Amino acid sequence: TQQLSETVTDKDGNVLSGFVIIWSSTNSASVTVSNTGLITGIAPGSSSITATIEGKIATASVNVTKAAVSSIGLKPNLSVVRIDENQQVIATVKSTSGGELLGVRLNWSSSDSSIATVSTTGVVTGKSVGTATIIVSFGGVTAQAKIEVIDPD
Repeated sequence: TQQLSETVTDKDGNVLSGFVIIWSSTNSASVTVSNTGLITGIAPGSSSITATIEGKIATASVNVTKAAVSSIGLKPNLSVVRIDENQQVIATVKSTSGGELLGVRLNWSSSDSSIATVSTTGVVTGKSVGTATIIVSFGGVTAQAKIEVIDPD
């Protein structure tokens, strides 16, 4: 993701405020843009991002490439939850250049969904007593977290 910003000026270069900006993307399959100018890469490709203010248009070209992933860190990497209790597992994805990759769509799964399930956002729910492994993957890299589910009594 990347936040775009805009500056509206008059013909003399004075900064003006209070204008409504309409953002758009020419290729939303590759890049989306929110109503606040936050762009998110969806898939490799190119797009022009347009900001329209009272009929005036400014554009920026955006190229999305597939980031090379070096690691995925999980917190907590070992957790105890009770039956019917939820636990959020946070994944941090790092690129080969060392930067954190934000807004990526991770693939979450459980080694045994009869013991613990995991949502698409990393929320683990205890189902029955036992131990399960929560697995998250992205870009060919996988990380695991052990979850022990205990009886609530």
